[in-house]
Amino acid sequence: AIMAVAALVAHLPALAELEGETPGRSALADALELLVDRVRNESTRGVALRFVGEIAAATPTVDLSTVTKRCLLELADGLSRPKVNSRALKQAALAASRRLVENARRRGDPERVFDDAAVVPALLEQTAKLVSDDDLHLAHLATSLDAAALRALQAGSAARAVDHARTKTLPAVLDLVKSPLLQGLALDSVADLLVAIATVFEPYAPDLAFDALYDKLARAADDLVDAASARADDDASSSTRAAGPRPPTPPDAPQHHHHHHHKISRSEAQ
Repeated sequence: AIMAVAALVAHLPALAELEGETPGRSALADALELLVDRVRNESTRGVALRFVGEIAAATPTVDLSTVTKRCLLELADGLSRPKVNSRALKQAALAASRRLVENARRRGDPERVFDDAAVVPALLEQTAKLVSDDDLHLAHLATSLDAAALRALQAGSAARAVDHARTKTLPAVLDLVKSPLLQGLALDSVADLLVAIATVFEPYAPDLAFDALYDKLARAADDLVDAASARADDDASSSTRAAGPRPPTPPDAPQHHHHHHHKISRSEAQ
């Protein structure tokens, strides 16, 4: 039933002109309300998220402005409930949220969606919890959603989201940057998010401008190198202890040989 309603909404633009069952509301608005209700329901959330995303990505673009804000807030709230939210549901929620944001941008009226000061801060707060190397695919989806949401902001809404970007999003991103596991799509999405942060917030927050972000990344890179060197030193020390004491050096052997060998092993470990 959800699939059938989604197909009608995505492929029959005339629904916007038909009168719905609710007085003063179109058939399209009625159908969208039904889908939002199914997103709220734990037993139908997964399939509803899939088709909400398909509707949001449909061509021609479907006007979802009547439900986008409520749907995004519901999805952000759902991300904060780990006991009832499986990994698959989190992936579906992040993907559907990004498509809703892009739908608003394609319609050219993102301010109608994001004029509520709660929407983007709620997304930034909840997605920050998923930006880690525990699950790089979720990190990729979370950071790509953040970048899309930030680029959809207008001047007034961007100023209201500065604190969440500074205290929630950026610290999580800088922690992930230090991970030796960061690569692929997650790395690309992190880079894109950093560009979005600098582009959107530079007029309001000098500490989020390009130069400031570059300095923060440089310090994160230095920390990563220091941590790698420390691990290599620890590994070398452990190997030396495990090998036990060296046999006595013959009197006629070159005295610098063992010292040179130790330097080579340490370089290889690093």
